[in-house]
Amino acid sequence: MVKGPQKNEYLLWVSHDGAPYQEDGYKTWFYFSVKGVPQGEQLTFTFKNLNNQTKLYGQGHKPVFRVLPHTQKKWRRIFTKVNYFIN
Repeated sequence: MVKGPQKNEYLLWVSHDGAPYQEDGYKTWFYFSVKGVPQGEQLTFTFKNLNNQTKLYGQGHKPVFRVLPHTQKKWRRIFTKVNYFIN
């Protein structure tokens, strides 16, 4: 994870799901945690090198999250619009 150009923005690169020798492995799933964020603080994560997810995001699917330990036990979809592009 690398600090991005904006305040509270982080850039994350996702490794492929396959064996290390597979160059065309999927890059879809990711899981990470963040600690020490003050309540009410907004963070922005930019995921790099994911596989093409335009169909999922175009149909309204969004990543899920939860806040631990006490405030939220269920997973929820992110509130904001997912911005994505292929370059």
